[in-house]
Amino acid sequence: AIGQALAVAQPEWGERIGVCIDTAHLWGAGHDIGTPEAATTTLAAMDAAFGLAAVRIIHLNDTTTALGGHRDLHARLGEGIIGADGLRTLLRDARLAHTAIILETPIKLREGTEEHDWDDDRTRIDYARQLARNLKNS
Repeated sequence: AIGQALAVAQPEWGERIGVCIDTAHLWGAGHDIGTPEAATTTLAAMDAAFGLAAVRIIHLNDTTTALGGHRDLHARLGEGIIGADGLRTLLRDARLAHTAIILETPIKLREGTEEHDWDDDRTRIDYARQLARNLKNS
């Protein structure tokens, strides 16, 4: 269950300790965020377990792991199996408007080289902004 990860949490930790949601980790652990309905259910479970106000960071990525596959395989946004509609629902939830979003995806190299494909990164960042567009500062 989502709350098990916070079994050791202590209120006296203060403001500097918070929760990081990793979309691939959620998916791999069996928490469906692939559709708006599923993302809403998962958000409700997290809110009940630890309160969404505790979330400080979202590691945004896709995955090729089956739902509940217990593997940590990050994929570039749009290249995995987590649905865009579910990610959009999660990222646009007003209770998460205070969070930082970190795009945590594999580096793409230019074909036939060892050179980083910065254009692909820009495209993925633009896509992430579209998914989260109503959050402040996006």
